[in-house]
Amino acid sequence: MKKILFSGLLTVLLNFTVSAQHFNITGTWVADVYEHGSSCRITWTIFRDNSSFYVFSFPNGWQVTSYGVWEYPADENILYEIFEDGAGAGYVEWVNRDYFILTILFNQNAGDKGIKRHYRRMIP
Repeated sequence: MKKILFSGLLTVLLNFTVSAQHFNITGTWVADVYEHGSSCRITWTIFRDNSSFYVFSFPNGWQVTSYGVWEYPADENILYEIFEDGAGAGYVEWVNRDYFILTILFNQNAGDKGIKRHYRRMIP
């Protein structure tokens, strides 16, 4: 924490640790990725009831969908998720309230560890 004085009248406490920010992760997010030799758009909807829905859209028009349940503890920046075909966890690095980078820690595909996906919020 750092104190900043404005005109000697107002003291504002600011936390300058961007990586420690913990914004509301619910909503619909999009990441354009190139993984495993193929480009794909991931549309990820994270619901308040701790469920989630994915749509993986490929350039040839093919789509794959998946459902999951998630947990994002307030005291850490790791999102945990159980999917239809496995489980995973990713480190969430917030850039701002509408953009974060997810680094995959593990999931059902062992080769995904360390992959970074840049998600931006879809704003209606």
